[in-house]
Amino acid sequence: IAKVTRLFNNTAFDVVTELFQNARRAGAIAVAVLIQTGGPDTLLHIIDDGHGIADPASIVTLGRSGWSEQTRRMEDPAGMGVFSLAGRDVIVRSFSRPDRQGWMAHIPASAWETSRPIAISPDPISRGTAITIKVADAWLKTLADDVATAAKHYPLPVTLNGDTLPREDWL
Repeated sequence: IAKVTRLFNNTAFDVVTELFQNARRAGAIAVAVLIQTGGPDTLLHIIDDGHGIADPASIVTLGRSGWSEQTRRMEDPAGMGVFSLAGRDVIVRSFSRPDRQGWMAHIPASAWETSRPIAISPDPISRGTAITIKVADAWLKTLADDVATAAKHYPLPVTLNGDTLPREDWL
């Protein structure tokens, strides 16, 4: 995990792109992004309406994506996208269809490189996945532009702070 920056550039654009891709694979119809300022920290919320994450352990198990057989066959996902968040303070809330309930995990920045257990608690989320990331200072200047750039050729509608972002075909 300490070497994750060799796989990801550790930029807001990389993280947002990975989480958008996960939302699409999870069957989301839309993605909402909120940038929350005003408190001691700036927070980035990425919320999708996909099928959710059935097993919380899959978010911190390298290579274990939990994608459907069809997605695995068509896209060959590596199950590494969430690791673009490594080293960041993250809250993951998701709905587990098999368990018919929501769950929440707070992963402190320091927990990514330890074997310390991550507590999973019930959460009232009723569908999809919501990820909250404490924004690094290095991301602040370009965060809104990075989200807009990631959404530009993304096949699903994305809102940023309630406003629909422009999209266009890639080809």
